[in-house]
Amino acid sequence: EQEYTGGTIENPIISIRWGLPDRIRRDWDNLIAMTKPIIDSLTMASILVDDSVRDYIPRYGWFDSPKKPLTEIKVYRLEHDD
Repeated sequence: EQEYTGGTIENPIISIRWGLPDRIRRDWDNLIAMTKPIIDSLTMASILVDDSVRDYIPRYGWFDSPKKPLTEIKVYRLEHDD
């Protein structure tokens, strides 16, 4: 368990990747639908300003995880060169 104390992140990139333990075919739309509770939790924890499509940039992917299924969630702050 990790505690975040960095405050709200404006317009972050949210990377969600699934570790797949086998070669069973999975539909992207089903995996992406499973992200709603993740995004809602980030909003409730005040990490995201809001869960509107304009308030974060999603990135999805997968990786081999032969021992067990995993979900990896990373939130990145966008760096601007203004």
